[in-house]
Amino acid sequence: MEAKRTVVGAVLFTLALMAALFSIIMMKELLGPRWILLLLTLVVTVPLALPLRRFWRWLTQRDSIAVNLLCHIIIVYPLLLCTALIVNMACAENHGEKIRVKTTRLYTETRYHTKRVSRKVYTRGAPYTVFCIEIEMPDGSHRNFDIKKKKYDSIDVGDTVAIPVRSGALWLDVLDPYALEYTKKAKKRKRNYRPHFRRQ
Repeated sequence: MEAKRTVVGAVLFTLALMAALFSIIMMKELLGPRWILLLLTLVVTVPLALPLRRFWRWLTQRDSIAVNLLCHIIIVYPLLLCTALIVNMACAENHGEKIRVKTTRLYTETRYHTKRVSRKVYTRGAPYTVFCIEIEMPDGSHRNFDIKKKKYDSIDVGDTVAIPVRSGALWLDVLDPYALEYTKKAKKRKRNYRPHFRRQ
């Protein structure tokens, strides 16, 4: 029985960790105040601790309400948040709306594939390069997205790009950075060489 509890706890913790990582990635594509979704998810998560109280008591082997509630929030909150984000993005509709933003930075990141060594052991695999863009939103905030190399090569810092906005299933608008479009090239100042030459 103890081994079963350990396995169940490890599986739930792993799922919650993966859900949290995916949620962080998907939250970047939300347009508008993201705290609303975070708060609503918490409001839904807490009451669910009541019908699940026996399960957490069995898993933790404790009758402490505080301990079981904390475990419940740590596990269930990221799972519900990730589910809500997936539903919102998967069922989003494109209405043709676009926002124009300014490119503030272009950079690359080196990431690594996951290599399976044995049944339960994974290690870092071969490296690969990811092309990234940082944009300035209309409210002054900055967002970072991964883009394709072709678009990375055609855009310069200062350029204006258009990003489609889709209407999410949960009334949360979603940015579509993979459909990013180039709109306006930044004006480059011509260098004035006259000050460097003096009359003899």
